[in-house]
Amino acid sequence: MLRLLQQNEIATREWADLTAAVPSHCGALVVDLALHYAEIWANFAKLLDERVRIEGRRTDEVTARDV
Repeated sequence: MLRLLQQNEIATREWADLTAAVPSHCGALVVDLALHYAEIWANFAKLLDERVRIEGRRTDEVTARDV
């Protein structure tokens, strides 16, 4: 998972080059795809955050009981 996230990391200076490489007739399509994948990643992050918070509470509860 971390490798996948790291492969998609782009330095700020590369964004200008990347956007310039998109032909104008494909711009709207690329925008739609980028927004779609951004929504998918945001949903993934939300689900993972919820799981981490729930597991964190369980870990805190177990630690509190053990003390």
